[in-house]
Amino acid sequence: MSVTPALTIIDVSYSKIPDMSTHSYWYDNSWVSSDVLMKLLFHAPPDKRGLEKASDEQGITGWYFPRDYPQRVRKAATVLMENYQEE
Repeated sequence: MSVTPALTIIDVSYSKIPDMSTHSYWYDNSWVSSDVLMKLLFHAPPDKRGLEKASDEQGITGWYFPRDYPQRVRKAATVLMENYQEE
């Protein structure tokens, strides 16, 4: 039996996302809003939304927005829309 984690943590700190302000990143940063919308619309996991996986020395893994996220998210959205089927 495989277990899927119920919680995905994405690093939205200022150092990781260019031009992000403290409390309005949903409105001010298209990277964050694009990712959230793709999750809500397609229920896609982070790797299918253009995010990159990283692990630290303790083995803790998380997801981050890579520098080429704008290109990745366009490609991911195209693939997800092509494969989308309404339930």
